Amino acid sequence: MLVSGCATPDDPGTSRTQILHPDQEDDVGGTFLESSDIRTIAQQMTSAILSTPELSSAGETTRIALAPVRNNTRFLIDSQIFLKRLRIELNRVSQGRVRFFMQDNAQEVRREVLLEQDETAWDAAADEIAGNLLQDLPQGDAGRPIRLGMGQAKNVNITGMNAKSFLTIVRSRLLERSKGRVAFVSDQVAEQAQKRIEEKTAAPTAGVDYLLCGEFVAQAIQVAEGKQQVELKIKEKTEVYGQTYSKENTDEETLTFETRQNPNVTKRFHCQLVNTGDGTILCEKTVLLERKMASGVGAADYILTGEISALSKASQGASRSDYVIVSFQLVDPRSNEVLWEDAYESKRASQIGTVYR
Repeated sequence: MLVSGCATPDDPGTSRTQILHPDQEDDVGGTFLESSDIRTIAQQMTSAILSTPELSSAGETTRIALAPVRNNTRFLIDSQIFLKRLRIELNRVSQGRVRFFMQDNAQEVRREVLLEQDETAWDAAADEIAGNLLQDLPQGDAGRPIRLGMGQAKNVNITGMNAKSFLTIVRSRLLERSKGRVAFVSDQVAEQAQKRIEEKTAAPTAGVDYLLCGEFVAQAIQVAEGKQQVELKIKEKTEVYGQTYSKENTDEETLTFETRQNPNVTKRFHCQLVNTGDGTILCEKTVLLERKMASGVGAADYILTGEISALSKASQGASRSDYVIVSFQLVDPRSNEVLWEDAYESKRASQIGTVYR
């Protein structure tokens, strides 16, 4: 005779939701930390951090950068929840003594804000260049304006940027502010003058007096890429059948795209007036167009990080225990010294019910 059976849950009724306080224990069980532990950790570590000599005696606001908490346990958890709760507690208790950097969220929106703010300042930068060039520009002959031509617009150690467009804005500002002192010649005349300068055969010409030249300059050691080649490979498989065989044909096609991006570097524009007679530079001006979007962590006084470790044991039956230690460190980024360290410990054991074996 065969007998079979299964365990039934204690409450066969409908499911229900219970609202608990974060410090209140639930009936779910488990051997890892509870929400009450996370809150206790934040409170204890906040008190310890603010009591360190480095922070308690600091006359100015202390800025802290956060490094991810490393999870060395078997538990799949959001390990950053510990730093989030600790940051909230430190901001609440310190009353401005401690400041943190937004290192992950809202960076794309922040980038858009900064770019739009920089773009609104481009007209002012073009005005500044025009004003400086006009101050150094000599007076022309009586009744004749000084003739300017559009020279080269280059990108120095920065690719994919359009220097000519900004140089055109500068040209417009020069014409507006000069009140007839300057006049621009045709592109053909300017190109001939540019060619003579490059061939080192420059000589006084009746066509143009000076060339307006400009270049984007990236404040970086390496070349800042403003465009990038992207390859996309497309594979198409077809099944070919015959009376006595079948085979698979694969056709592969590679498509190449060029994507443009705005390099995250500080960008300046350098403008010059070049004498077409001898190729010398009459005057020049450099203005700031865009600042590199930095995370701000370079101004951090300390780094706060942590680690979660555990000692887990399980019997052949249904018993399990976990000893969990959550440690935090405050590190000096210049010397790499650990200025402060503390930890929270917890140990829990559980018995797995029959229905879950």
